[in-house]
Amino acid sequence: REGGPREDQLPTGTPLPKDKEAAAKVLMKGLMDRGFTKIEAAAIVGNLWAESRFDPKAVNPKSRAYGLMQWLDGRKDKLDELARDKGKSIDDVDLQLDYIAWELKGGDPYETSQFQKAMAYGDSVALKAKGFGYEVERASDRELEDSMDDRIGAAQSAYSLAEGGGNNTAVTNRGEDPSVNYRSPSASASMKPDTA
Repeated sequence: REGGPREDQLPTGTPLPKDKEAAAKVLMKGLMDRGFTKIEAAAIVGNLWAESRFDPKAVNPKSRAYGLMQWLDGRKDKLDELARDKGKSIDDVDLQLDYIAWELKGGDPYETSQFQKAMAYGDSVALKAKGFGYEVERASDRELEDSMDDRIGAAQSAYSLAEGGGNNTAVTNRGEDPSVNYRSPSASASMKPDTA
C-alpha cells in the first residue's frame, strides 16, 4: 500500500476551519506531551480530523468505529479496558490520547510497527499524514483517496499551529526521554510498563 502518489502528486490539502484550530492545538500539545515529535503529532492530528472531526464521541454509523481514531474490534476493546481501569469515560480526550501513545509507542507491537512504517513514508508532513492513513488507520483505498486532501491539509495546519516553531523534536513535561516508549502510569496490568 505504500504506492500511490509521490509527494509532488499529493493534494495540496484543505486547511482546518478556523473554529477547529483551538482543538488542533490541544491535540498537538497532548500528543507532543506524550513523546511524539511535532511532525508525528501533526500527521496523527490530520488523520484524527479526517476520521472523527476531532469528536471523541464520534461513531461511524456503518462500522460502529469509535472515537478520535475510529477504533474497531480489538483496538476498541483495549480502549474500553483502559477507560475502565482508569475510571474514566471512554470519550475522555486525555484517555484517548493516552491510548494513542500506548498503542503507537510500544504498548501494542503490531500498531507500533505500523506507526513506524507510516512515519517512514517520507520527511514531509504530507507524506507522514498519508502514511498514517494507510498504515495505522487502514481505511479502504477509496476512502483514503477521497479523504487525503483533508488528512494532509489538517496535518499541515496542525503543524503550523503547534507551539515550538519549526522544531521537530518531542516536547514532554514528564521529564522522560521521548524516545522511550510511552506507557500511561495508571494503565491496566496488561498495559503497564515493566518497573523492574
